[in-house]
Amino acid sequence: MKIGLISDTHGDLTSFLEIEKELSSYDLIIHTGDLLNHGPRNPIPKGYNPGGLADKIKNMDKPFIWVKGNCDSEVDRLVTSKEWIYPYLFVVYNNIRLIATHGDLSFVYEDAKSLNTRIFISGHTHIPIVEERDDIIYINPGSTSIPKGEYNGSYGEIILDKEIIVNIFEISSGQKIYSEKFFF
Repeated sequence: MKIGLISDTHGDLTSFLEIEKELSSYDLIIHTGDLLNHGPRNPIPKGYNPGGLADKIKNMDKPFIWVKGNCDSEVDRLVTSKEWIYPYLFVVYNNIRLIATHGDLSFVYEDAKSLNTRIFISGHTHIPIVEERDDIIYINPGSTSIPKGEYNGSYGEIILDKEIIVNIFEISSGQKIYSEKFFF
């Protein structure tokens, strides 16, 4: 199974279009929040077109699961015709438990331990990361539109096969920022 990971698009249609082809190759797409609204503390993204992004999401032919973020509102749900999950999304595939939330690292590690998961995905910080701690794989795909840290916009993927492969890609270059293999 191949899972696409995106987060913190903040209404930026342009960056979404840059990865649309890649997203079409996944069996499932998980968005970890802040889909359409840029929020009061963020700049308006260069490609800001929340209506256009809502239409793209609404018409996706792949399963798309969305975890509510701090900038998401009820109207976002209405215009995308997609239900959000809050505060946690739970997915089990071949006995691998995956949990996604929007949250940040201040509570992610504690939550992951208490929820007994192998893979814990979050957004919110806009900084891509892949790390394993106490047998839990933590993933943040970063932000497609308002990146923070040293990388431009990014997205990720999880490949569940004989092992767990996690890749994070920089959108502008297509280069892998992270590429890690883990065992079940």
